[in-house]
Amino acid sequence: MDAVAFYANIATLIAVFIAAWQVRLGRRAASAGAFIGLNESLRQAWLHFSAVSEQGSEQQRLHAFSDVMNLLESACAIFEDKIFVGKVGTLLEDYLCHVLILIQQSEDARSRIERIMVTEKTFDHILRFVAQHRSRISGIQLPGLV
Repeated sequence: MDAVAFYANIATLIAVFIAAWQVRLGRRAASAGAFIGLNESLRQAWLHFSAVSEQGSEQQRLHAFSDVMNLLESACAIFEDKIFVGKVGTLLEDYLCHVLILIQQSEDARSRIERIMVTEKTFDHILRFVAQHRSRISGIQLPGLV
């Protein structure tokens, strides 16, 4: 009887290990799928901003840039919540650092940000992301960032 209980316990441990492994794989797959959607949304927003920048009015350019910034805000919130795991999380972090450095280097982008920051909570997640990544994106100055 003891041998049966022992093997039943071993089988249970193996089943728990397999279930945990499947949950891990499922989380990584969901993370990758969600990242692809976010990446496509950002790509489309940047394309729209580029197209409007060439032939649109100033109001259209500001609106298109606001869309980009709102997506970046969402991406920073997602990063902060650690929704993306593994290499996908690292990809998002690298992308955000890179794009925020490019925005900092653009006089046009900085002036647009100042115009669309209407409250102290506007782009709060972006500001927190920048504050947490000072070593990687040093020198960035955004309104509301101390």
